[in-house]
Amino acid sequence: MALLEEDLALDPIGPLPGLLDLTREVLAAGGYETIAGEGDREIEAVLSRGRELVDSSERGDGVRHDDAQQAAAGLRELFDQAVADPAADAGADFRPSTVTEVDG
Repeated sequence: MALLEEDLALDPIGPLPGLLDLTREVLAAGGYETIAGEGDREIEAVLSRGRELVDSSERGDGVRHDDAQQAAAGLRELFDQAVADPAADAGADFRPSTVTEVDG
């Protein structure tokens, strides 16, 4: 992952396929799976956006660096959450965290 981080800092588009594959592998190892296309919506949205950008890049379509950086950030967050609990089971909550403001 450290090598991917370095590559992402230089070019956010090139290493995106590797980050996507690695994130999928770690999620699967932690017990997350999509059954008949029905996975957690937030996780699937992050994975789908990453796949969409990878496909666009492979077709030779232009991919904006900020789009790739956002996709990479979402994938890194999923990766980090998955490896934070290596004993996670299929019921684990791998959804990206959201920031909630508290009044006061």
